[in-house]
Amino acid sequence: LSKDIGKYISDGAINVVNASISFVSNFIIVFVSFIYFLLDMQKIRDNVSLFFIKKGKKTYKIACKVDHETTQYFKGLFSTVIIQFFEYSILYRLIGHPNFLLIGILSAVATLIPYFGGFVVNVVAIMIAYVVSPKLLILTLIIAIIFPNIDGYIINPKIYGKTNNISPLLTIFAVFAGGVLYGFVGILIALPLTIILRTLYNYYIDDIKDKIDDIKEKI
Repeated sequence: LSKDIGKYISDGAINVVNASISFVSNFIIVFVSFIYFLLDMQKIRDNVSLFFIKKGKKTYKIACKVDHETTQYFKGLFSTVIIQFFEYSILYRLIGHPNFLLIGILSAVATLIPYFGGFVVNVVAIMIAYVVSPKLLILTLIIAIIFPNIDGYIINPKIYGKTNNISPLLTIFAVFAGGVLYGFVGILIALPLTIILRTLYNYYIDDIKDKIDDIKEKI
């Protein structure tokens, strides 16, 4: 029995390590690809603009609209990553959390996964605080309850503005669907893809309504 239990624990530890290595490897690949993509962004935009200009004025206009919306999102995302890192690193440093720097880094990375990422980081911070001392646990709980709401309702809306104001329900659905379909990469691209699709829908909604009205008249 003891051998079976030992084997079970050993296999579980190996699975956790493998899953962690896979996660880190995928994150590094995506992050490096994203950096190269940003470095070539102007060249890509110029080529894409030339392509859509040839397709017509209306097509070029919607391409510019999509470019504006996605640019706003990535600018906001970059600002949020920086703010989250310093915000939580400083907060947890002030209350004496032993892993304040790690939590700051995790909080910054967690912004790539709306809602769920921050929740996981808070759970990690609380679990560590629980082991250290009751006082640290209480202070960590206060931060975990108050500051995510400040981020969600004050800081993030100020950063992103109204252009990328996507409803929480749509955001959660997009992240869930992206994770189910394409794993971690799907989670990363879920929100930008949702913004693009929403922009296209809002742009063509009048044309869609006109087509529907024409079909109703013919019927």
